Amino acid sequence: MLSVLEEDKLTDECELPEDMKRAVEMVFREELKRGGEREAMTKLFMFFGMFLGGWIGWWVGSHIGFWTAYLLSSAGSIMGVYLGWRIARNLVD
Repeated sequence: MLSVLEEDKLTDECELPEDMKRAVEMVFREELKRGGEREAMTKLFMFFGMFLGGWIGWWVGSHIGFWTAYLLSSAGSIMGVYLGWRIARNLVD
């Protein structure tokens, strides 16, 4: 999915906005330079799990109220990090 080019630039098979490419490159540059594809993929899955878990928690809680949305978003983010870590561990190993 992610590959390092000779110029140390990160690319993806699908076109990402330039801001997103720079952000991904900044976060994962060191792991990819030292051959840590496993760690980089784990971080990526954890990030997306956190994002999706927080979004789902906010969506569910927003039907009740602001503070419920906030608490469910926090809980969803924590669950998303854990699930992202588990998924990455199962896929990489």
